[in-house]
Amino acid sequence: MGIQPMDPLKLELIKSDQGGLKIIFKDSTLTGLKDCSVENIKYDTSKMKQHVALKCNLVLTGDYNIDGQLLILTAQGNGKYKITIQDMLIKAVIDISTVNGKDGKPHWHISKWSYTFDVLTGTTFNFENLFNGNKALAQPVLDFVNTSWKDVMQEIAPPIVDAIIAKVIHGVESLYKSVPIDQLQE
Repeated sequence: MGIQPMDPLKLELIKSDQGGLKIIFKDSTLTGLKDCSVENIKYDTSKMKQHVALKCNLVLTGDYNIDGQLLILTAQGNGKYKITIQDMLIKAVIDISTVNGKDGKPHWHISKWSYTFDVLTGTTFNFENLFNGNKALAQPVLDFVNTSWKDVMQEIAPPIVDAIIAKVIHGVESLYKSVPIDQLQE
């Protein structure tokens, strides 16, 4: 069906350059999507919209490069990273249209999507080799990001979540291309 594996989900490159902070995540792997719980799902046929709410515990690992101001602290370094997210609630609104598939039957097509997210329980950050391994400089930054995780997530998570949601939407779109509507609604 052309659907890439979702767990583990491979994310080759995620870049963020906002508010004086440059972050690059490379060769990242996300795990935990297979264990997400569907909190709500509904399809509004009159508006051709799908509403989906998922709650997930996720772990993201890979290589990072960070340079700039992370909220109130300067952060610089590169190396391995691990971000553990507990109880992320993702709410997506997906605009659906109907197209004729290669099989001549009607299929759904995702024409537009948007989402919001909130972390309900907590996030733990581990960045190895901050400040070239200088623990005296690195530890206060790690302590700060882990006690102020909610603010840090608002600062660094949007491009990460964008990349994850885009991959998942691509997978759902591949499913819709392969399976006609009548088989999805059974």
